[in-house]
Amino acid sequence: ALSGLGELDRVVSSDDHDAMQAFVTGLVSGKADELGWTVGDGESERQRATRGLLLKSLGNLGRDRETIEMARTVFSSGDVVYPEIADAALMIVAANGSVEDFDGFIQTSEKAKDPQTKIKYLRAATQIPDIAAAERMFQMVLDGTIRSQDAFWVVALLLGNRETGSYVWELVTE
Repeated sequence: ALSGLGELDRVVSSDDHDAMQAFVTGLVSGKADELGWTVGDGESERQRATRGLLLKSLGNLGRDRETIEMARTVFSSGDVVYPEIADAALMIVAANGSVEDFDGFIQTSEKAKDPQTKIKYLRAATQIPDIAAAERMFQMVLDGTIRSQDAFWVVALLLGNRETGSYVWELVTE
């Protein structure tokens, strides 16, 4: 259901976007608040995965200010946290981020010692809702900085970004 709401978020009219955010917040905030940002003893993998999904939905689809602030705190703390929480924090920061965040993600991706980290931060960089960041990422595809085997999904994610997708489409058609 949340995946479907994510797709709807990309196409819903700007006039209805606030209502969409309120709907998502109402739908997930109770359970997200119940699960919180910390993992309890004896939690199942399903509970941890659910927490990550709900937090991402609340921060990215619901644009909940408290969730976005907490994600930034968790992300910037550098503390070792469970992967589901770390991933949620990263993707919330990315979807609500700036060009400075984009620069940090690209630097982390370039310095990554393993391919999983490289891809994770490259993916996060595509989510920045800023035209300048999207243009830079698109240029990185064109100039070969982004490997050709990654170019297709990078461009696809850029095109799917609610805030920058139409601009990236103009770049593609140009």
